[in-house]
Amino acid sequence: MSAYEDLEAHLKGFATAPFLFVGSGFSRRYLQLETWSDLLAHFAEMTGKPYAYYVTSADGDLPRVASALADTFHDVWWQDARFADSRDRFGKGALVTREGPLKVEIARHVDGALTRLPTEGELAQEIELLGEAVIDGVITTNYDRLLEQVFDDYKVYTGQDQVLFSDPQGIGEIYKIHGSADDPESLVLSAADFTRYRDRNPYLAAKLLTIFVEHPVLFMGYSLTDANIREILVSVARCLTSENLPRLQDRLIFINWNPDAIEATFARSMMSIEGIAIPVITVETASFAGSSDIR
Repeated sequence: MSAYEDLEAHLKGFATAPFLFVGSGFSRRYLQLETWSDLLAHFAEMTGKPYAYYVTSADGDLPRVASALADTFHDVWWQDARFADSRDRFGKGALVTREGPLKVEIARHVDGALTRLPTEGELAQEIELLGEAVIDGVITTNYDRLLEQVFDDYKVYTGQDQVLFSDPQGIGEIYKIHGSADDPESLVLSAADFTRYRDRNPYLAAKLLTIFVEHPVLFMGYSLTDANIREILVSVARCLTSENLPRLQDRLIFINWNPDAIEATFARSMMSIEGIAIPVITVETASFAGSSDIR
């Protein structure tokens, strides 16, 4: 059997439809959005200081880089004519933190990328097929609103608070756990944001645990080394006893795009994080459209 047939047969073995867990690689593929580092470098150019200044000031730690950049960008934003339109829209009570101006411009930048969504060719076909897929919901760390366009009838929950306290039903929903471009202050960007996020991570993991043990979860746009995913997976795994950890068996599936893959592959392996061995499945493919028969 082909890897696509293996994946189809595997998913049909579950009583529930999959959840998607979508990361930044998804937005880079379909919207040509920058990496997080390149995004910060783009806005560093507007402050009159080189990006390297912020990187070295923060010892290369990207949340701290974002904090340092946001501190400088705040004064530039309030004075520079380039941001007059943003000040008109967001400068009258909509911002509550010094980091707000940078978050506003990142949100607007990310939203603007939606105009680059492909309308023809292989990438457009992949998006069309994704919109036809039968899934129960989506979890994402992305800020952009591409997923809301693909699944336009899904209810959106933005940030940890909404996911934790708004009583999501687990069907036909999108959980934007790092915030959304339509609410700039919700973005998890700076060191302080990540501290607050990590403080609540055990509660979020407990909320996600039901999804992880009741659904197959397909990770798209993440690598196995992604720090965000590794933190979430280890938090979820810690919610389970060693006896119950096998309940994750066969449920965590990483879909990896590799343009050099001659043919798709389907393989089982173990992911070791902080001494915890988590079973995962990896599917590697040069074309997501190749699995168009999996609906």
